[in-house]
Amino acid sequence: MTESLPPEDPRDGLIREQAGQIEALTALVAELRGQLDAALRAAARNSGNSSMPPSADDLPGRRPPARKERRAAELDAGQALGFLREVDSINLRRRTRAVDLAADLVGGDLADVPVCVLGAAFKPGSDDVRDSPALDVAQILHGMGAQVIVYDPAALANARRIYPELSYATTLAELHRTHTSFLC
Repeated sequence: MTESLPPEDPRDGLIREQAGQIEALTALVAELRGQLDAALRAAARNSGNSSMPPSADDLPGRRPPARKERRAAELDAGQALGFLREVDSINLRRRTRAVDLAADLVGGDLADVPVCVLGAAFKPGSDDVRDSPALDVAQILHGMGAQVIVYDPAALANARRIYPELSYATTLAELHRTHTSFLC
């Protein structure tokens, strides 16, 4: 007695077709993810978020050299790089705006104004201070004559190593003892 196979369900063909489409989309997503990762790595090298020092061409507001634009085009990541450049530009303007607001709060002159910076890392709970907006703002305020003191329990050592000219508090109690009133 031979057993025969059941007749094929008409939905089986549709399922096979959809499975093929899913595989193709998965491959496309993987390719796009690779292109985006490459663009993010390139942007990190250009923005200081890597151990590679930025070149003079990588300064904010400067157009990337033609070789970088050609490489982005080769990776088909030119659009992503343009978007990341715009995001970086907006973030840099926010730092300047924070300094302007602090100066406005004290009538424009920051000389000898005590300023407290709570948090040095670019994200909470991290000791990574590379390209930290808070430390960038603190450095600018210090340059304008403010008495800047920084507190960050996780990133204090790294911040002190990179910005030794700023003052640091190791505890909030120490911060309060040294400054009874300040701009935060």
